[in-house]
Amino acid sequence: SKNADWFLYPLELDTDSRLKKAKIRGGAKNLSEKERALRARFLAQARDFLEQALRLDPAYFPAEVNLLCVLTLQGNFSEAKKFCEQRRLLQREGLASAEKNKARLALAIVLAQSEDAGEQAQAEQIFTDLAAPGAPVFLAKMASHNLEVLRENPAVLAPVPDLGDCIQPAAF
Repeated sequence: SKNADWFLYPLELDTDSRLKKAKIRGGAKNLSEKERALRARFLAQARDFLEQALRLDPAYFPAEVNLLCVLTLQGNFSEAKKFCEQRRLLQREGLASAEKNKARLALAIVLAQSEDAGEQAQAEQIFTDLAAPGAPVFLAKMASHNLEVLRENPAVLAPVPDLGDCIQPAAF
């Protein structure tokens, strides 16, 4: 199974949320045990908040897509797939195609985690479709990257170099 952290997720930040804001943000690469525990706690908290948002508004699509991503990042692939099917995220009426494509991208990440070759082929097809010319740039870039992760391209899977002091402020 692929590392869920290598994929780019169509998470959406809702700056108008009525829910309590997280106090710490950060990424994940080669986490220590303490950092893994913190990550698990934050993902659990995100899940709780997203479920709370969906109780307040069951049709709040960004929360549904974000919850699909959180379930995947937690390693709950079968639950994520079941959630997508039960909520009929890909069949939702009245949404812009870009919104539906975020759900498709998130579902493709779930399918990419599968040991089933058929589901991995479905993921590859979704990533390919979303990376095609004419697709919204942000989705196309994520889909293209995720396609390379699925194909286990070493350039994409290599750790991101720490640029440290290489980034200098602009001189005035």
